[in-house]
Amino acid sequence: MLSTTVTRELNHDCNRAWAVLADFGNVGWAAGDNTVEVIGEGIGMIRRIIVDGLDAPIDEVLDFIEPEQHKFGYSIPRGLPFPLDDYRAEAQVKFVADGRTTVVWKGWFTPQDGLAEADAIAMMDGIYNQLIDWLDAHLSGSTSG
Repeated sequence: MLSTTVTRELNHDCNRAWAVLADFGNVGWAAGDNTVEVIGEGIGMIRRIIVDGLDAPIDEVLDFIEPEQHKFGYSIPRGLPFPLDDYRAEAQVKFVADGRTTVVWKGWFTPQDGLAEADAIAMMDGIYNQLIDWLDAHLSGSTSG
């Protein structure tokens, strides 16, 4: 199993950033015109993302949430749109100073046959950076990703 971590500092309040990420069923801050269905609530809830062009929806399951640590973890047991298995991830925001926060996005996964380890890590680093870019744009009031 491989892992990767992307850490970036943003010019936004930690509590504002956490409020966006903690609302697990709402991915309106991420770019894209996808349909999201929320199934259940709390630990074990699913945000089912329906993406045009994909054969199956992406089911992201909330595995844990630690509000006091501004951290949550999720897995994708169904519909993972990447050539990976055993995928799980965590996102956390950390207070740096007034108006500044560090965002940490970590992932663990196993590349499927044919995908080099370095390529799998680079792919996930790119995805985590894109997620952080979207969060930054949302917190800045921009609707573009």
